[in-house]
Amino acid sequence: MSIEKTKFEVSVDAEVGSISSPEAHGETDKLRVQFSTLSLISLGFGIACTWAGYGSSVGATYLYGGAPAVVWTLPIACLYLGLVAVGMAELASAYPSSGGQYHWTYMVSPDNCKVFLSYLCGWMMTVASWFAGCSLSQICAGYTFNMASVGNPDFAATQWQLYLLYVLYYFMATAVNVFASKWLSHVNNVIMACSIIGLLVSFLAILICHKAGFRSNDFVWTDYVNSTGWSSDGLAFLLAIGNACFSLLGADGASHLTDEIDQPAKKVPIAMIVPSFMGFITAWPFCIAFAYVTKDLASVMNSSFPITEVYYTATGNASLTIFIAFMNMISMFGGLIGSLQAFSRSTAALARDGGMPFPHFFGRVNSTWRVPINAMFLEGAFVVLYGLAQLGSSVAFSAAVNSLCLFLMISYCFPQAILLVRGRSILPERYLDLGFYFGYFVNATSVVLTALFGVLFCYPSYKDITLQNMNWVSVTAVGVIVILMVGWFCGLNKTFKGPAVDLEKIKFLREEGVLLK
Repeated sequence: MSIEKTKFEVSVDAEVGSISSPEAHGETDKLRVQFSTLSLISLGFGIACTWAGYGSSVGATYLYGGAPAVVWTLPIACLYLGLVAVGMAELASAYPSSGGQYHWTYMVSPDNCKVFLSYLCGWMMTVASWFAGCSLSQICAGYTFNMASVGNPDFAATQWQLYLLYVLYYFMATAVNVFASKWLSHVNNVIMACSIIGLLVSFLAILICHKAGFRSNDFVWTDYVNSTGWSSDGLAFLLAIGNACFSLLGADGASHLTDEIDQPAKKVPIAMIVPSFMGFITAWPFCIAFAYVTKDLASVMNSSFPITEVYYTATGNASLTIFIAFMNMISMFGGLIGSLQAFSRSTAALARDGGMPFPHFFGRVNSTWRVPINAMFLEGAFVVLYGLAQLGSSVAFSAAVNSLCLFLMISYCFPQAILLVRGRSILPERYLDLGFYFGYFVNATSVVLTALFGVLFCYPSYKDITLQNMNWVSVTAVGVIVILMVGWFCGLNKTFKGPAVDLEKIKFLREEGVLLK
């Protein structure tokens, strides 16, 4: 049976299994097919960097409920985001694409709104990726100056010094992604190895070198201390779970490197699911140890960098504290490298599909380095400009973390919500099939909990709200949506037509057993 050629011609590579139009393939063919399942698992583990990421926000967790919040919220958050990752992995198996969430949204949406919904999801994902660059760069800069202050208590970094280091870290990560582009598969494995070594060093150091004994079992497991001012401990506990979600994001990372691995329909889903559970297995023992060596809750919550306060008061040794903090910082920098590696591909994919201005420029893959450098510098421009907010208000800048969580988790559940409405029967034959009952359970749980935590991400941490403790995520979200609507009606609705693939040909090739087998 022959297929008549149309505007878009599906490219089927028996080994790679990618589907794209000739226009898209002209760029994706420049990418190296260099990744293995292990290196993509390493990528996901490195982006989340659960143990170090959770530690970097531990001050807020102590605020919400003391040591029990630190210990109990991580397993719940891991279960929640693990289910979300499983739901996404099934979609990645059905529709492997570097566009990830916005591509899946397009494929499962009704014809009359698939383009618009795909546009919204794509930009939610892209904005979240830019906030990830901001957050991780800021954390690395914060660790660096905090190490300096531990070594020299008289040292006090200024906001502009923090900003310059923040920018430096971002462009150092960019340099790694460009100049080490031939070896990114190995870079990912090294990052995961360094992260695990850093975890073991930190874990053993705080247990072996502690000076004042361990806290009681009651303090760690049951003595819930709600310092938010909210009368409901349940609300405070939910806020703590939301805070833990930051350290578990990045399950979609592997999906954005679909064009750089063979048999993506089989390998990418594995690389999306495994890191979520690795994060729990590695981070939870560390959290428990962390809670047992915490001395003074008040000093931790009032510290400008709570995690190093715990390290220092536990060990009583400035040099050891600096070394542990350095291992934490290296792990977070690895997360920044991985985040930029994955999301530069998704940004370039959205640009190639006409989802942003200057699509040919931002969607281009550099022919020398064979990575989407222009997409990296587009994110870099956002990081530089948004980082200026910390010069005027560190409170406004802190919205980056919650905005990252909000937008990325919405993009995770966009296609899953559509599946609930339209029915899972619209999914094609795929390597990873969750089945009828478990599939609906995963999709429904993901959507309902994301709706709940989406509200909580906009919730103030304190009952007594001031300009200093206000949660600005709702303001940021409204601003982003307004900008997206303006962009849509000012021309992007004419240039963006969804992922550049021929759906009829995909259907035929799948039925013939040619595609993604």
